[in-house]
Amino acid sequence: MTTSRVPGRRPDLPTGTVTFLFSDIEGSTRLVQEVGPDVFRATLEDHHRLMRNAFSAHGGVERGTQGDSFAVIFRETPAAVAAAVAAQRALADHAWPPGATVRVRIGLHTGLGLAGGDDYVGVDIHRAARIAGLAQGGQTVISDATRALVERDLPPGTSLRDLGVHRLRDMTHPERLFEIAVAGISPVAGSLRAAPAGNLPGALTALVGRAHDLDELARLLEASRLVTIVGPGGIGKTSLALELARRVAPDYPDGAWLARLDAVSDGALFDTTVVDALGIPDAGTRTPAARLEDHLVDRTSLIVLDNLEQLPGVGRRIVDLLGIAPGLRVLATSRASLGVSVEQIYPLEPLAIDGDDRATPDAVVLFVERARRARPTYAPDAADEATVAAICRRVDGLPLGIELAAAQVRILPTRAILDRLERRLDLPTAGGADLPARHRTLRDTVAWSYDLLDPPARAVLRRLAVFVGGSRLDEAERAVGSASGGEPDVLSSLTALNDHSLILPRSGVDGPRFAMLDTIRSFARERLEESGESEDARARHAAAYLALAEAEAVHLPGRDQAIRLERLTEDHDNLRAAVASSIEAGDAERGLRFAAALWRFWQLRGHLAEAHAVMPRLLGIPGAERDDALRLRAMEAAGGIAYWRGDMAEARAHYEEQVRIARAIGDRLGEADGAFNLAHTLTIGGETDPAAALLVGAGSLYTELGHERGQARVDWARSAGGLLNGETGFDLGPEALDVLAAMHARFEALDDFLYAELCVGSLAWVNLVLGNVGEAARWGDRAMRTSWQAGSVSDTTFSLRAAAIVAAETERWQEAATLLGAYEEFERRFAVRPPVILEVVTGRADPATLSREHLGDAAFRAAAESGRSMSFDEAVDYALRMIGSLA
Repeated sequence: MTTSRVPGRRPDLPTGTVTFLFSDIEGSTRLVQEVGPDVFRATLEDHHRLMRNAFSAHGGVERGTQGDSFAVIFRETPAAVAAAVAAQRALADHAWPPGATVRVRIGLHTGLGLAGGDDYVGVDIHRAARIAGLAQGGQTVISDATRALVERDLPPGTSLRDLGVHRLRDMTHPERLFEIAVAGISPVAGSLRAAPAGNLPGALTALVGRAHDLDELARLLEASRLVTIVGPGGIGKTSLALELARRVAPDYPDGAWLARLDAVSDGALFDTTVVDALGIPDAGTRTPAARLEDHLVDRTSLIVLDNLEQLPGVGRRIVDLLGIAPGLRVLATSRASLGVSVEQIYPLEPLAIDGDDRATPDAVVLFVERARRARPTYAPDAADEATVAAICRRVDGLPLGIELAAAQVRILPTRAILDRLERRLDLPTAGGADLPARHRTLRDTVAWSYDLLDPPARAVLRRLAVFVGGSRLDEAERAVGSASGGEPDVLSSLTALNDHSLILPRSGVDGPRFAMLDTIRSFARERLEESGESEDARARHAAAYLALAEAEAVHLPGRDQAIRLERLTEDHDNLRAAVASSIEAGDAERGLRFAAALWRFWQLRGHLAEAHAVMPRLLGIPGAERDDALRLRAMEAAGGIAYWRGDMAEARAHYEEQVRIARAIGDRLGEADGAFNLAHTLTIGGETDPAAALLVGAGSLYTELGHERGQARVDWARSAGGLLNGETGFDLGPEALDVLAAMHARFEALDDFLYAELCVGSLAWVNLVLGNVGEAARWGDRAMRTSWQAGSVSDTTFSLRAAAIVAAETERWQEAATLLGAYEEFERRFAVRPPVILEVVTGRADPATLSREHLGDAAFRAAAESGRSMSFDEAVDYALRMIGSLA
């Protein structure tokens, strides 16, 4: 523990691992109004005296006081907790003036007290303030980091109560919180002032006419652990489920979560989708199912599973999860029941159409509200209200039907809308007679909008059904054409669809995008199947996204890879659908091309678990087993996925197959690439002699082919690259810097972004070994910023590990432990494993071992937990500030 001496700052504020305490009086503004300024002034003086006595008795250092608030720092965590308990007891025992009882909320968090300017910097002091802000009067709330250091040394007469995981304002990572319950002090009614963790979206519009449904569903969810809201598309199942989840979220300490399944048609991806929605970190080779079960087993959570109708049999998996996790409850939405015995079905009825003299019918309220969005000046008179009621009746009170009809107010009077609906309903379109009447009505409502379109716009709408999550204009134009010719003007048709509220314009990474409501997409998909164009449309969709993937792949990695990665990420669901349709269609050529085009995206963006799952399916398409150039590049992709997951045995097998195929088909460049890849893998495994022979062979082939970039990479691997594998391919003296600088210039000239940045990282390492700390910091800062700004979560995650080693090498043990915690968190989340052990470059022990020895177990754990609680950007910023301080 140290005491900071920053000029202009109080010299007694401690640094290092400290415990921050924040407090304030609950309802102080109300209190001063109720008792008057004179009584409140005396009350505040008593409050300050009692609090300061408790803090000073336990070694607290006051950072500052503002009004009724305190900020105090403690060098020892047990002392901080004891001070908080003593303060609460003193406040409870004090004889306050009538009507002036003081209840104080206190929050504590243990983390890094990092000096900056005239105060502390970093997230930990802010985390403590946010925790205090969640507490209620009389309540002392602590973070998990504080709990870990004090749970076996609690003050007498106190105990811990787990409050679950909560989101803190302005903090991206949730925090598990605990209350210090004090004997003799009445417990606080309820829980914290904020909702628990989760990912529920905020309500964008008011939910109209569902008060009774909400009450009934809340009762059913309390009695049953699986409740399914059942009804036709467009009836409002999702909106109702989300509103209910927001209402009951405080009852679930580990959060209320939403998993959207509308883009999933393969039951095998159910667990993966839910794992992604819950933000469960990757655990290496563990399956998504195992990770989901481990995560839920001891948690009290609510999961909203939205749109399950396209996943037959998923009910059995949900029952399995309920059996494994006794604290889990599931609220599902589907067009049909899940067909399991433990399910409580709730059939959702349409909105009320007929009101009474005292209230406007809910359906009419919804119509008027949505009509005013289309035309803000819309103001129905008495006659118009009767027409609106008739419109709502014609669509059976279905919210989507009401909204589609109301959108037409921008161009048609309500009487004309009703006339068109009545004519349409008299002539029902195709649709089974066994369908519920309200479902046929909704289909007719959508069909009516569809019939308003000209033939080209209709063709575009039904072909857009193959997109998942919308599309850019480029892909739409490629995918919606007709195999028989007569291509529509896509842009004009999209404008018409937007005018009729059949698509939703969205802002994209590099231009506009277009999406559809799921119900309209389902209608369009039915029309697509009826048209006989479905197979062609799916093939065109896959071809469009293969073109996108291959166009972006040549820039990965590259200087403008950030925008390339964003484009691919934006269309990740479409890429998944295109890959799946290629597998389903048995299109080996397309499947292998997808494997080769997407593997860098998967690796750089941290989708390695997904890539590892889908790669065998692509390689296993009938016809994909042939020895040809496509199989060759797919093998290289499979090897790359295994390499970055840290599975050298699997990577070796794929690279050996790459070399074999290349030799079999006479592909000299493919053989050179395969030999180079295999050499890297063998070197990491310690097989340096065969690796060296492979590099010699690869170098000869690259030279023969005139492939300058390949030759440069071989030269790197045979000289400077040895640094990355813990070897001393040349003497680590000043001349090593000259070699690296020359290699860096060479790769820059060849526009080889990946290897130029490897040189940058190596320049940082060699300067560190040579004792040039300032130069090491300069190159290290550049290496981390480059990978971060380029959007590579894998490379940036490795940089966090490198920064931890730098911190340990410069004896900054607190920062080293914090960065190690952050690295471990993101290594799990992105399923990346460093292919080399960086510590061997410096010849020192593991930074975790060194940091633990110098800090002690408790302080090391607290610092590491602080790192684990950071968001990715927070961790990178923390690392860059640490590196910058070395310059």
